[in-house]
Amino acid sequence: GRDARSIYTDAAVVPAGERCPLFVTFNVASAAGGRGCFGGGGGDGGLRLRGCIGSLEPLEVRSGVTQFAQRSAFSDRRFPPITASELPRLHCCVSLLTNYERADHVHDWVVGTHGIILEFRDPRGTRRSATYLPEVAGEQGWNQREAIESLVQKAGWAGAITQAMLDAASLTRYQSSKCSMSYQHFKDSWLAGVPADAATAAGASG
Repeated sequence: GRDARSIYTDAAVVPAGERCPLFVTFNVASAAGGRGCFGGGGGDGGLRLRGCIGSLEPLEVRSGVTQFAQRSAFSDRRFPPITASELPRLHCCVSLLTNYERADHVHDWVVGTHGIILEFRDPRGTRRSATYLPEVAGEQGWNQREAIESLVQKAGWAGAITQAMLDAASLTRYQSSKCSMSYQHFKDSWLAGVPADAATAAGASG
């Protein structure tokens, strides 16, 4: 991801009222650190997902990042809320979603380039949908078929995944512009940008 200084610069030039679909992701790194927005399998240097919530519909970027940072950190039902003890190893990634395109079929996308939104009806007739951001498949080591099957399960279908179901499904692909920052980089940059007495007080409060 980018360093803290570039993120501050980018944030400063986001026009007030700018609207875009976005997701906020939190991960916790191992003691050796980690890269990317999603953990790829654990081990030293890996990242473990701790929350990811966002909107596929456009919303005001500045308020949206604030809203979904809070929800991702504390309200993702898949995980317990992030705790203060995790802060030294915490990483945050903001993804702005762009270039939505209707795909010709469920394999009409490129791993590592496109995020995907899969919409389908299960054999009971229930409409289901789910999405993976562009980095997920690559960081998990999935090919297209594995990513699609995982997405079907993410959408809530635990039954057999038939070719007929996939043939009838629709897929929208998109790309993203993302930036990431570790808590430590944020803390160091923030302390460097405030008066010494304020930095001392902030450091003491931990």
